[in-house]
Amino acid sequence: MTQNINKSLQENIDDQAQSWMVLLYSGEATEQDQADFQNWMNEPSHKASFEMLDGLWESLDIVPDIEIISSEETRQNTRYLRSRKLMFGTIGAVAASILIFIMINFYDPVTENHYATKTGEVRTVGLADGSKVTLRAETSLFTIISKNRRTVIIEHGGAYFEVKRDEGRYFRVTAGDAEISVLGTVFDVLEGPQDVTVSVNEGSVLVENKFEAIDESSSMRQTVQLKAGQQVKAGKQGSLSSVKAFDAGDVLAWRNGRLSYKSARLEDIVADINRYRKIKIYIADDSLKDLNIMSSFNVDNSDQMLRSIANTEDVVITRSSEKIIISKKKKQSLQ
Repeated sequence: MTQNINKSLQENIDDQAQSWMVLLYSGEATEQDQADFQNWMNEPSHKASFEMLDGLWESLDIVPDIEIISSEETRQNTRYLRSRKLMFGTIGAVAASILIFIMINFYDPVTENHYATKTGEVRTVGLADGSKVTLRAETSLFTIISKNRRTVIIEHGGAYFEVKRDEGRYFRVTAGDAEISVLGTVFDVLEGPQDVTVSVNEGSVLVENKFEAIDESSSMRQTVQLKAGQQVKAGKQGSLSSVKAFDAGDVLAWRNGRLSYKSARLEDIVADINRYRKIKIYIADDSLKDLNIMSSFNVDNSDQMLRSIANTEDVVITRSSEKIIISKKKKQSLQ
């Protein structure tokens, strides 16, 4: 069910975003301020408002550029702020003046919606920009559409995007440690237990990890351009996998009520299956999570996969009225 954020609540969030930006650009933010800001940004609607304001700032070419002079910790905690040139004078005062100018003259009303699917539910929704999103089962995401910005934040789950091309507005998707940017194309995003998988069906997309370097010797932010038929994974430690080809018939089969895998980790398969089951499946032994499995079955017949691995792998399937457990077979001791 679509839920529009109450107008007065949104105005309050926008006011908070203005206050945070002024403080952070003033160079006077304390460590406690930085921690409070991080907590505030954990709320998707807060993050969306702050990023929209920062995006409006970037779009203005009639105001001076500013750079925050801060400690390494401050730079990490305010990673959403862009690098800008330092101007003479009080930065906080300049920031406040620009923010007031933006809000009065350039404020871009935002349409923000929350979409969620239940266990076993797959649903397609149309966005305000003409794009379409098909949500996987047990998925939750926010969409933020405005004149200057198109943003989707996947809280959990995954979705198939059919993005209407707009040369003036990037369509950006954030999921786990991946950020995907497109102008108009068709692609699939799935947040799994260990990584986020991005698979491009048509056109091309830019994928970035969200890893922030701790020091100059650390690995820096990675970026990769994917074309149709290509796939990449963004790991939770901030690394991008090598680009590889994928079989759309397998990866996108979920849209037609089928799950298909040629070589996939058991943990990832179980996570997919659980989106369709009231009685969830659990893997008791970590060593089993990386088992490579080949399987294909209808989403309403996931027991087929369980029977298959019980016959082909060294595992035991234990069932109860509340859960199903996959565990390793115990070795029999020699008498």
